[in-house]
Amino acid sequence: MKYFIVGCFLLISACAQQEQLDLHHDCSSILSQNGQKILENAYYKVVQNKGVFAIKEKKSLDDTLSQTIFNISPVYPITDSADWSIDFKGKGFEMTKSTLVAETTSYDSDASYGIYSLQSGACILEYTYDKLEVLFVDESNKRYLGFYSKNGAPSTKIRSISKENTLGIFNYASQDGLLKTISLEAIDANWLDILDVSNPVLELMPIEDNAIQLNAGKKLYFTAQDGFADEGVDFDLKVIFYTTDTYKPVEFTLEVRANQLLIPKDFKHSIFQLESL
Repeated sequence: MKYFIVGCFLLISACAQQEQLDLHHDCSSILSQNGQKILENAYYKVVQNKGVFAIKEKKSLDDTLSQTIFNISPVYPITDSADWSIDFKGKGFEMTKSTLVAETTSYDSDASYGIYSLQSGACILEYTYDKLEVLFVDESNKRYLGFYSKNGAPSTKIRSISKENTLGIFNYASQDGLLKTISLEAIDANWLDILDVSNPVLELMPIEDNAIQLNAGKKLYFTAQDGFADEGVDFDLKVIFYTTDTYKPVEFTLEVRANQLLIPKDFKHSIFQLESL
Protein backbone atom coordinates (compact mmCIF):
# COMPACT_ATOMS: atom_id res chain seq x y z
CA MET A 1 0.00 0.00 0.00
CA LYS A 2 2.87 2.35 0.86
CA TYR A 3 4.42 1.86 -2.59
CA PHE A 4 1.07 2.45 -4.29
CA ILE A 5 0.67 5.80 -2.51
CA VAL A 6 4.23 6.80 -3.42
CA GLY A 7 3.59 5.84 -7.07
CA CYS A 8 0.42 7.94 -7.19
CA PHE A 9 2.27 10.88 -5.69
CA LEU A 10 5.01 10.65 -8.33
CA LEU A 11 2.45 10.45 -11.18
CA ILE A 12 0.53 13.47 -9.87
CA SER A 13 3.79 15.34 -9.40
CA ALA A 14 4.86 14.58 -13.00
CA CYS A 15 1.53 15.84 -14.36
CA ALA A 16 1.74 19.00 -12.30
CA GLN A 17 5.26 19.65 -13.53
CA GLN A 18 4.09 19.15 -17.12
CA GLU A 19 1.46 21.87 -16.64
CA GLN A 20 4.38 24.20 -15.85
CA LEU A 21 6.13 23.23 -19.13
CA ASP A 22 8.67 20.86 -17.67
CA LEU A 23 9.68 19.09 -20.88
CA HIS A 24 11.24 16.14 -19.07
CA HIS A 25 7.92 14.51 -18.05
CA ASP A 26 5.04 12.86 -19.82
CA CYS A 27 1.63 12.31 -18.27
CA SER A 28 -0.39 9.16 -19.01
CA SER A 29 -3.58 7.83 -17.49
CA ILE A 30 -6.18 5.10 -18.11
CA LEU A 31 -9.79 6.13 -17.59
CA SER A 32 -13.13 4.33 -17.76
CA GLN A 33 -15.66 5.99 -20.05
CA ASN A 34 -18.96 4.40 -21.11
CA GLY A 35 -17.68 0.97 -20.12
CA GLN A 36 -14.46 1.31 -22.13
CA LYS A 37 -10.87 1.78 -21.01
CA ILE A 38 -9.45 4.99 -22.50
CA LEU A 39 -5.73 5.72 -22.62
CA GLU A 40 -4.81 9.40 -22.45
CA ASN A 41 -1.30 10.69 -23.12
CA ALA A 42 -0.09 14.25 -22.73
CA TYR A 43 3.38 15.44 -23.62
CA TYR A 44 5.37 18.23 -25.27
CA LYS A 45 7.25 18.25 -28.55
CA VAL A 46 9.96 20.72 -29.50
CA VAL A 47 10.17 21.67 -33.17
CA GLN A 48 13.47 23.25 -34.16
CA ASN A 49 13.25 27.01 -34.76
CA LYS A 50 9.47 26.97 -34.33
CA GLY A 51 8.78 26.43 -30.64
CA VAL A 52 7.09 24.01 -28.26
CA PHE A 53 3.78 22.23 -28.89
CA ALA A 54 1.48 20.46 -26.43
CA ILE A 55 0.29 17.03 -27.63
CA LYS A 56 -2.76 15.27 -26.21
CA GLU A 57 -3.79 11.77 -27.33
CA LYS A 58 -6.87 9.73 -26.46
CA LYS A 59 -7.47 6.13 -27.58
CA SER A 60 -9.79 3.27 -26.66
CA LEU A 61 -7.91 0.20 -25.42
CA ASP A 62 -10.93 -2.08 -25.96
CA ASP A 63 -11.57 -1.23 -29.62
CA THR A 64 -8.58 -2.24 -31.75
CA LEU A 65 -10.09 -0.53 -34.83
CA SER A 66 -10.58 2.82 -33.15
CA GLN A 67 -8.33 5.71 -34.13
CA THR A 68 -6.46 7.96 -31.77
CA ILE A 69 -7.90 11.43 -31.15
CA PHE A 70 -5.16 14.06 -31.34
CA ASN A 71 -5.15 17.64 -30.07
CA ILE A 72 -2.05 19.72 -30.85
CA SER A 73 -1.57 23.34 -29.84
CA PRO A 74 1.34 25.82 -29.57
CA VAL A 75 2.79 26.54 -26.13
CA TYR A 76 5.89 28.61 -26.83
CA PRO A 77 6.56 31.20 -28.10
CA ILE A 78 3.24 32.89 -27.37
CA THR A 79 2.14 35.19 -30.19
CA ASP A 80 -1.07 36.94 -31.20
CA SER A 81 -1.64 34.35 -33.94
CA ALA A 82 -0.95 31.30 -31.75
CA ASP A 83 -4.52 30.85 -30.46
CA TRP A 84 -5.28 27.68 -32.43
CA SER A 85 -5.24 23.91 -32.21
CA ILE A 86 -5.07 21.02 -34.67
CA ASP A 87 -7.67 18.32 -33.97
CA PHE A 88 -7.97 15.06 -35.89
CA LYS A 89 -8.54 11.32 -35.60
CA GLY A 90 -5.79 9.23 -37.09
CA LYS A 91 -2.91 6.81 -36.89
CA GLY A 92 -0.21 9.35 -36.13
CA PHE A 93 1.62 12.41 -37.37
CA GLU A 94 4.97 13.90 -38.31
CA MET A 95 6.10 17.46 -37.60
CA THR A 96 8.64 19.44 -39.61
CA LYS A 97 9.83 23.02 -39.25
CA SER A 98 6.67 24.49 -40.75
CA THR A 99 4.04 21.76 -41.13
CA LEU A 100 2.37 18.77 -39.48
CA VAL A 101 1.38 15.77 -41.61
CA ALA A 102 -1.45 13.73 -40.06
CA GLU A 103 -2.23 10.17 -41.20
CA THR A 104 -5.74 8.70 -41.10
CA THR A 105 -6.41 5.03 -41.76
CA SER A 106 -9.51 2.87 -41.99
CA TYR A 107 -9.98 -0.86 -42.48
CA ASP A 108 -12.03 -0.28 -45.65
CA SER A 109 -10.25 2.71 -47.23
CA ASP A 110 -6.87 3.97 -48.38
CA ALA A 111 -4.64 5.82 -45.95
CA SER A 112 -5.23 9.56 -46.16
CA TYR A 113 -3.13 12.51 -45.09
CA GLY A 114 -3.63 16.11 -44.09
CA ILE A 115 -0.96 18.81 -44.11
CA TYR A 116 -1.43 21.46 -41.40
CA SER A 117 0.39 24.77 -40.97
CA LEU A 118 2.31 25.19 -37.71
CA GLN A 119 1.86 28.94 -38.10
CA SER A 120 -1.94 29.03 -38.13
CA GLY A 121 -3.15 25.46 -37.51
CA ALA A 122 -5.05 25.54 -40.82
CA CYS A 123 -5.37 22.44 -43.01
CA ILE A 124 -3.36 23.23 -46.15
CA LEU A 125 -3.88 20.08 -48.19
CA GLU A 126 -5.58 16.67 -48.07
CA TYR A 127 -4.34 13.76 -50.18
CA THR A 128 -4.20 9.98 -50.40
CA TYR A 129 -1.64 9.62 -53.16
CA ASP A 130 0.61 11.47 -53.64
CA LYS A 131 2.13 14.57 -52.05
CA LEU A 132 4.25 16.46 -54.57
CA GLU A 133 6.35 19.50 -53.65
CA VAL A 134 7.45 22.58 -55.57
CA LEU A 135 10.55 24.05 -53.93
CA PHE A 136 12.33 27.39 -54.11
CA VAL A 137 15.50 28.89 -52.67
CA ASP A 138 13.18 30.60 -50.21
CA GLU A 139 11.69 27.69 -48.23
CA SER A 140 8.66 29.76 -47.18
CA ASN A 141 7.58 29.82 -50.85
CA LYS A 142 6.92 26.06 -51.03
CA ARG A 143 3.93 24.63 -52.95
CA TYR A 144 2.12 21.30 -52.51
CA LEU A 145 0.12 19.20 -54.96
CA GLY A 146 -1.77 16.04 -54.09
CA PHE A 147 -4.51 13.66 -55.27
CA TYR A 148 -7.32 12.56 -52.94
CA SER A 149 -8.77 9.25 -54.15
CA LYS A 150 -12.46 8.34 -53.85
CA ASN A 151 -11.18 5.29 -51.92
CA GLY A 152 -9.59 7.48 -49.24
CA ALA A 153 -10.75 7.72 -45.65
CA PRO A 154 -13.98 9.73 -45.38
CA SER A 155 -13.42 13.48 -45.45
CA THR A 156 -16.22 16.01 -44.96
CA LYS A 157 -14.56 18.49 -47.30
CA ILE A 158 -13.93 15.97 -50.08
CA ARG A 159 -17.37 14.38 -49.73
CA SER A 160 -19.11 17.74 -50.12
CA ILE A 161 -17.64 18.33 -53.59
CA SER A 162 -17.79 14.75 -54.90
CA LYS A 163 -20.33 13.56 -57.44
CA GLU A 164 -21.54 10.11 -58.48
CA ASN A 165 -18.77 9.52 -61.04
CA THR A 166 -16.00 11.32 -59.16
CA LEU A 167 -12.70 9.41 -59.12
CA GLY A 168 -10.84 11.91 -56.96
CA ILE A 169 -9.74 15.46 -56.34
CA PHE A 170 -6.50 17.27 -57.27
CA ASN A 171 -5.46 19.91 -54.73
CA TYR A 172 -2.83 22.63 -55.17
CA ALA A 173 -1.70 24.68 -52.17
CA SER A 174 0.92 27.00 -50.75
CA GLN A 175 2.15 26.95 -47.15
CA ASP A 176 -0.59 29.47 -46.36
CA GLY A 177 -3.52 27.42 -47.66
CA LEU A 178 -5.36 25.78 -50.53
CA LEU A 179 -5.00 27.56 -53.89
CA LYS A 180 -7.00 25.42 -56.31
CA THR A 181 -9.04 22.22 -56.57
CA ILE A 182 -9.89 20.23 -59.71
CA SER A 183 -12.33 17.32 -59.70
CA LEU A 184 -11.64 14.21 -61.80
CA GLU A 185 -14.67 12.32 -63.05
CA ALA A 186 -15.28 9.32 -65.28
CA ILE A 187 -17.44 9.92 -68.35
CA ASP A 188 -18.82 6.39 -68.02
CA ALA A 189 -19.60 4.97 -64.55
CA ASN A 190 -18.15 1.59 -65.61
CA TRP A 191 -14.66 3.10 -65.35
CA LEU A 192 -15.11 3.49 -61.60
CA ASP A 193 -14.41 -0.24 -61.17
CA ILE A 194 -11.87 -0.60 -63.97
CA LEU A 195 -9.37 2.10 -63.01
CA ASP A 196 -7.05 1.78 -60.04
CA VAL A 197 -7.62 5.22 -58.52
CA SER A 198 -5.62 4.37 -55.40
CA ASN A 199 -2.23 4.33 -57.10
CA PRO A 200 -1.86 6.86 -59.91
CA VAL A 201 1.60 7.88 -61.08
CA LEU A 202 2.01 11.66 -60.65
CA GLU A 203 5.01 13.49 -62.07
CA LEU A 204 5.95 17.17 -62.01
CA MET A 205 7.31 18.21 -65.39
CA PRO A 206 9.39 21.40 -65.86
CA ILE A 207 8.62 23.28 -69.07
CA GLU A 208 11.44 25.85 -68.87
CA ASP A 209 15.07 25.80 -67.77
CA ASN A 210 14.32 27.70 -64.54
CA ALA A 211 13.34 24.46 -62.75
CA ILE A 212 14.81 20.99 -62.31
CA GLN A 213 13.09 17.68 -61.55
CA LEU A 214 14.00 15.85 -58.33
CA ASN A 215 13.09 12.49 -56.75
CA ALA A 216 11.67 10.97 -59.95
CA GLY A 217 9.30 13.87 -60.49
CA LYS A 218 7.99 14.04 -56.93
CA LYS A 219 9.71 17.39 -56.41
CA LEU A 220 10.36 20.37 -58.65
CA TYR A 221 13.02 22.89 -57.69
CA PHE A 222 12.93 26.41 -59.13
CA THR A 223 16.44 27.80 -59.39
CA ALA A 224 16.01 31.07 -61.32
CA GLN A 225 14.99 34.38 -59.79
CA ASP A 226 11.70 34.51 -61.69
CA GLY A 227 10.63 31.45 -59.71
CA PHE A 228 10.08 33.68 -56.70
CA ALA A 229 7.22 35.48 -58.43
CA ASP A 230 3.88 33.83 -59.09
CA GLU A 231 4.14 34.51 -62.80
CA GLY A 232 7.33 32.43 -62.92
CA VAL A 233 5.74 29.27 -61.49
CA ASP A 234 4.92 27.33 -64.66
CA PHE A 235 5.04 23.52 -65.00
CA ASP A 236 2.96 20.49 -65.98
CA LEU A 237 1.53 17.64 -63.91
CA LYS A 238 1.56 14.30 -65.71
CA VAL A 239 -1.09 11.88 -64.42
CA ILE A 240 -1.19 8.16 -65.25
CA PHE A 241 -3.85 5.72 -64.04
CA TYR A 242 -3.73 1.98 -64.72
CA THR A 243 -6.56 -0.45 -65.38
CA THR A 244 -6.97 -3.21 -62.81
CA ASP A 245 -7.48 -5.98 -65.38
CA THR A 246 -4.77 -5.43 -68.04
CA TYR A 247 -2.66 -2.81 -66.25
CA LYS A 248 -3.01 -0.55 -69.28
CA PRO A 249 -1.92 3.08 -68.71
CA VAL A 250 -4.43 5.90 -69.19
CA GLU A 251 -2.97 9.39 -68.90
CA PHE A 252 -3.55 13.11 -69.18
CA THR A 253 -1.83 16.36 -68.19
CA LEU A 254 -2.77 19.28 -65.93
CA GLU A 255 -1.06 22.66 -66.09
CA VAL A 256 0.22 25.13 -63.52
CA ARG A 257 0.54 28.58 -65.06
CA ALA A 258 1.26 31.76 -63.09
CA ASN A 259 0.92 29.69 -59.92
CA GLN A 260 -2.60 28.47 -60.82
CA LEU A 261 -3.61 24.82 -61.33
CA LEU A 262 -5.47 24.74 -64.67
CA ILE A 263 -7.25 22.39 -67.02
CA PRO A 264 -5.60 22.63 -70.46
CA LYS A 265 -7.77 24.64 -72.88
CA ASP A 266 -7.60 21.86 -75.47
CA PHE A 267 -8.36 19.06 -72.97
CA LYS A 268 -10.31 16.19 -74.56
CA HIS A 269 -10.41 12.64 -73.26
CA SER A 270 -12.45 9.51 -73.94
CA ILE A 271 -12.43 8.41 -70.27
CA PHE A 272 -11.98 11.46 -68.04
CA GLN A 273 -13.62 14.81 -67.58
CA LEU A 274 -12.22 17.57 -65.39
CA GLU A 275 -14.00 20.32 -63.49
CA SER A 276 -12.38 23.35 -61.88
CA LEU A 277 -13.85 23.97 -58.40
